[in-house]
Amino acid sequence: MDSDFEKDIGEELTSLENGNSDNEVRSTIEEVDGGLETIESSENRKYFYTEIMSTAGPRKNFNEDAHDGDYDLGEDVVGCFTKRNKTFFWLLDGTSDSPILKTRDGNDIFSSRLLAQEVAWNIQKNLLCANSEDLNSEKILKSTFEDIQKSWNEKFVKLSEIDRQSLLNILKEKRQMVVSTTVIFGIIDLDGNLDFSQIGDSFVVTKPTQEFEENSGRLFVIAFGTDDDESIKIELNPFDDTRVKQFKLNNINTLIIATDGISKNTVKWLNIIHSIDFKDENFRKTVSAIRQRTCDDKAMCIIQILEDV
Repeated sequence: MDSDFEKDIGEELTSLENGNSDNEVRSTIEEVDGGLETIESSENRKYFYTEIMSTAGPRKNFNEDAHDGDYDLGEDVVGCFTKRNKTFFWLLDGTSDSPILKTRDGNDIFSSRLLAQEVAWNIQKNLLCANSEDLNSEKILKSTFEDIQKSWNEKFVKLSEIDRQSLLNILKEKRQMVVSTTVIFGIIDLDGNLDFSQIGDSFVVTKPTQEFEENSGRLFVIAFGTDDDESIKIELNPFDDTRVKQFKLNNINTLIIATDGISKNTVKWLNIIHSIDFKDENFRKTVSAIRQRTCDDKAMCIIQILEDV
């Protein structure tokens, strides 16, 4: 055998040893006429179709405690990625009218927008470190929130003395500041097994259609100053107090998650129609043309399981 052929065969064997999904096109190596040949099965191949639709809504009027509000990008954070036979997805909606703490150079150090972003970043970091047996949506969320509390406390410790004292004075005057976000995080595989955890009032639509109760929970992060050592502390509401709900469903072929900027009429329509196909250009145009009539950021993530025939 020449070296290139040996390399190709080695890669095929490694792939087989790592275990291909039953839903992927399988390759086997068989002896044919005294040599080795790769034989592909005739099984149909399933794959994921994903799409994200979003827009920033009009900025809200800020209350007195948040007059220096966020006029930049909205607080909705949505994303997904696929690894082998699983797709991981997340959706966060930071509270628009919550207060913001900035350092002297104008950088956010404490805001709902920053919280939503960092929860998403830490979810992805935890996914990269997780073993297959640890892929539990609620378990990963809990670990993510613990990481946020640790890292946010550390960044306040590392502030310059001038920034620390300035922010400490603000917190002492107001007693405390609170930022928050809703969260949806989950995992779906090519067999339609869905595991997701939800905190707050974002929407979930599945096909086949499932009914989900409204969730009024939220992840809160509280910043306050201490009198004893003149430091700034960060605390999260206890995990159970976020009102997190975990769902495990089977045989799901379509999943849509959306922030509450998407109108309830849109969600109701998506629930009652028989099928959803975002590959269909006309269907995408229909969804895009719906007047949402909400003064809020809007974000939607669509995941479909499709099959080559």
